[in-house]
Amino acid sequence: MANFSVTKSTDNGSGKLKESLSWAIKKANQNAGSDTITLTTDVTLTGQTQTDSLISSNVTVSNVDFDNNQAYGGQGYSYY
Repeated sequence: MANFSVTKSTDNGSGKLKESLSWAIKKANQNAGSDTITLTTDVTLTGQTQTDSLISSNVTVSNVDFDNNQAYGGQGYSYY
């Protein structure tokens, strides 16, 4: 089990920027077993997510500040 922290507030969806949401998803998908992705900031996706599939393994997405940290996608979608 691994924990991947998301500290980047913007994400172009490439999975290449360390500690971005798409990077954390990519790493969790590559890692065997259950993993956790922890949001430490709000995240805005500025491009199309280019990971093989969004989440293809056992992943829990949580955040440090449940009242304030959110992930925003295009088209006005919000993910809590």
